[in-house]
Amino acid sequence: MIWLKRILPLLLIAGGWFFYTGYKERTDLQNERLTEKYALITAKVWLYSAEYRNDSDGFIRARDSLLKASGVTEGEIEQYLKKNRKRPEYYTPYIRKVKTYIDSLSGGGDTVMTD
Repeated sequence: MIWLKRILPLLLIAGGWFFYTGYKERTDLQNERLTEKYALITAKVWLYSAEYRNDSDGFIRARDSLLKASGVTEGEIEQYLKKNRKRPEYYTPYIRKVKTYIDSLSGGGDTVMTD
C-alpha cells in the first residue's frame, strides 16, 4: 500500500498536465477559428466603409447583410476584441489577418483610398 502513496502524486500531476494541455489546445483552436471568422468580417466591413463612404445608409445595409449572413452580431465581435485587446498573442494575429484579407479582397493594391 505504501507504493500507492508514492505513485499517487505523480499520477495526479500527470493527469492534471494532460487535462491542461488538452484544454489549452482546444481553447487555442477555438480562438483561432474565431480570429479567422472575425478578421474576414472586419476586413469586409472595412472595405464596405470605403466603398460606401458617401452613402451611409448603403454601408449600414451592406454591413448588416454581411453580419446576418455570417451569423454574427456586432456585439460578438466587439466582445472578442475587448477580451483580446490586451492579449497580444491573440490580438496581433487578428490584426495581421485583417490586413491580409483587406489586401487580398481589394486586389492587393494600396488599401488606403483617396478622393
